[in-house]
Amino acid sequence: MNAKKALKIICIVGAGLCVIVFAYLWSLGVFSGSSTFVERNPVVEEAIEKTLNERVKEVFEKEGLFTDERVEFVSVDTQVAVEAENFPLDKYAKAEDVTEEVINKAIEEYPYGITFEVKLRGGRLEFNEYKVVAYQCENALYEGLKLQPLSMQLFYYRAPEDKETEDVMAYESQIPGYYFGNDQKNVVNASGVHYIVELDEKLETKAKWFYGYKLFYIIFLGVVVVALTVLLIVRTVKKKRRYRNSRHIDEL
Repeated sequence: MNAKKALKIICIVGAGLCVIVFAYLWSLGVFSGSSTFVERNPVVEEAIEKTLNERVKEVFEKEGLFTDERVEFVSVDTQVAVEAENFPLDKYAKAEDVTEEVINKAIEEYPYGITFEVKLRGGRLEFNEYKVVAYQCENALYEGLKLQPLSMQLFYYRAPEDKETEDVMAYESQIPGYYFGNDQKNVVNASGVHYIVELDEKLETKAKWFYGYKLFYIIFLGVVVVALTVLLIVRTVKKKRRYRNSRHIDEL
């Protein structure tokens, strides 16, 4: 096998490995970001975020949610994306320029630019119990604020037990805006929305087996692709070599 053929084989095998690595990284969401730049108005954003944070607290207090030791409200952090095209920087340059009327207009017209991050704290809950709490949080925001945001991220921290000295994150939810307004059954049973963060020993063992199997599958798939690629190249080279030899014999 000459240098050219060897180089071709190396290039093809390398390309196959690159495809496998790219597919794996894509599955992890490495390439899910966006590079599009849109000018935003931070003054309006800050005013809206501050207002919504206060309104969320008022909603929970009014509904009587998360006020006992079992589950208590910790904090809310609102993130808003407001384009300068809709709220020009020269018109809304200072905090006093952003009146309550402007804030209400922005919330009403651009709810898809709003995300909530809510933190709750309490005792140990079963996963199904936590999902009901997540629904109560989502429903309170939907009914109390009368809006359908882009999403709500919820973190639930378990109070320390035994020798623990700090709260432990037990559960997390990423509830998309299209679930806002759904009934409890749909939100509680939603797929890919609620996650167990704190694993007991059995779940931790299952998780290790799952990720170990996933790694083995990726490696096995890579080996199979490389082996098949090399086999195909070798067979093609041998076939061409036999063809050249047969032509040479015919000429003789």
